[in-house]
Amino acid sequence: ELEKAKSGFERALRMRPSEAAATTGLQQVSAQLTSRNIASLKTKAERYENSGQLQLALQSYQEALALTGNLQFALDGQERIQTTLRLTKDIERVLADPAMLSSDKEFTAAQELLVEANQHEALKTTSAEKVKKLSTLLETASKPLEIVLVSDNELDIRLATVGNLGPFDRKTLTLRPGRYLITGSADGCRDVRKTIVVEEGMNPIAILCNERI
Repeated sequence: ELEKAKSGFERALRMRPSEAAATTGLQQVSAQLTSRNIASLKTKAERYENSGQLQLALQSYQEALALTGNLQFALDGQERIQTTLRLTKDIERVLADPAMLSSDKEFTAAQELLVEANQHEALKTTSAEKVKKLSTLLETASKPLEIVLVSDNELDIRLATVGNLGPFDRKTLTLRPGRYLITGSADGCRDVRKTIVVEEGMNPIAILCNERI
């Protein structure tokens, strides 16, 4: 009955502060209580983690570290969960806006994210479906599609991430799926600015001078 023993030693020390036996007894009981609390927090953290309740698991690991800062199981658990939460957040960001993958930078980052996610065992329990969706999305985004642009052979057309296309009546391009910004300018015409999302089966895209100045 460690709590009662602790209370008894504390009471003894209040009566005789220099009592060595009480001091030693209190230290031993406190150490046992700490060990018991750590074991309880470890069990709780692992249960939460295995059931996917990551924030609660993280809280339990951190409570254990507050008792003893060099607990390897708690340090490992904290790092594992923080990595899981970071990867999950990054995956959700890509899944929420697949059109961003037209950017070479975002596409490369998403590929690296998928590799890291596949190597992180904890995600197989908490976010396996999201990792699968990211894999499918990247496979789709890696296959260029043919699109047709039509203009009036007057506007100087520029496609962001590709470069200047110049004036033309009709132009066919092959682009990865995703979001692109098209701008057009010409003397006597208000600049044209249009965002397109390249996807399967899209119709020709018109970039015309709609407002004279």
